[in-house]
Amino acid sequence: MHNLTLLNSSKLKTLTSALSSLSGLAVKATAATLAVGVISKPALADPPPKTGLPSIFCFRITDIREDKTDPENNKFTFEFETLNWTDRPATDIDIALNVGTDNDLFFSNSGVDQNGAPLGSDPNWNPNPRVPGGPILPPGSPAPFGTPNKWSVTESTSTYIRWANGLEPAIPNIDLLDINNKVGQEGEQFTVAYINNSLPDASSTGSFPNKDFDPPYGEHRGNQETVDNGTNVLDGFTFTVDNFDPGEILSFNWFLTNNGVPIGTAAGGNNFGWGILNLARVDNGLNPPPLFGFTNGAGFNTGFQQTAVQFYDSVNVVPATFTAEFGERTAVQFYDSVNVVPAPAIFTGEFGGGGTAQFLNPQDSQTICGPGGCPVNLTPIPEPSSTAAIGLTGLAMLGYGWRRRKGSK
Repeated sequence: MHNLTLLNSSKLKTLTSALSSLSGLAVKATAATLAVGVISKPALADPPPKTGLPSIFCFRITDIREDKTDPENNKFTFEFETLNWTDRPATDIDIALNVGTDNDLFFSNSGVDQNGAPLGSDPNWNPNPRVPGGPILPPGSPAPFGTPNKWSVTESTSTYIRWANGLEPAIPNIDLLDINNKVGQEGEQFTVAYINNSLPDASSTGSFPNKDFDPPYGEHRGNQETVDNGTNVLDGFTFTVDNFDPGEILSFNWFLTNNGVPIGTAAGGNNFGWGILNLARVDNGLNPPPLFGFTNGAGFNTGFQQTAVQFYDSVNVVPATFTAEFGERTAVQFYDSVNVVPAPAIFTGEFGGGGTAQFLNPQDSQTICGPGGCPVNLTPIPEPSSTAAIGLTGLAMLGYGWRRRKGSK
């Protein structure tokens, strides 16, 4: 084990000593103010590689379930949907852990949930709108019957998973960059109109329309639930992570591929076809600072968030909490102490397109990109200095040490 804490013991002691001279109220106020200044930056899921593009996402977590049979209570299954905004259909999805992952986290299982979120079999077998093939309905409509996800897992290890379509349909593409180029200087609203296939020559893009896509314009203005209502989406991909304790981070590189060839990498291609997904368990509700920056020193990740862009319908809180007023907490009111409900596990996310970090297992890089592996353009953001670390006091005082893996094992 060679985990590194965001604030090492000497820095934390110096910080604690410096703050101890302040009154309790001043400490709390200072810590809260500085922490908010550091961790509340606005974050964009899958930031577009150029301006003038509407807000979209490429990956979103659609369900999370805890493994109730796990004696350590730290094994979780995640379900995700992926959206294809590239210039080619996607026939495979590859994910591989990178150096942003804590030492003891690993993939323990993978699979496909044919009817999409929620995880497990639904009594009425009623796939949600994120499964292609069903009618496109406004947000809030009952989930329609749709085409199931019949992809399969073709490779799965503790650090790498590949899903492939086999003989099933590929994920169609909406070529967002091509649409944006055709629109030129007309602006974001015209790009949205093209995606809706509402312009006379929109079909010339060769894309598959999302007739319900309209943020930030139209009837459902600003509603992210319109982003994944088109045909370029598939839900129901699952992976299970073991040893996911509070204060830990899982990070993986993802690639959409076309017949086994990545649609984009740091060497070229479409920037909506590859990226990073970071997940952190934050049972205290506080978001950690950004994980990666570009190797040239420019910013990449902008901060973890817990919004509908990263998680569908607040599924990042596992399980949901409940409260009740029953007076005394005795066996008369509660059978077998059922009034004691475990605190929920809370997850936060930071997703980005157009970035790749060093692979945890170098072999995974070659499996995805061939001999020589996938080019890397991201590096972990350095730990803050003792002075800068004061801004993270809110996390440190609550016992969270955000461990950063530096380099491979």
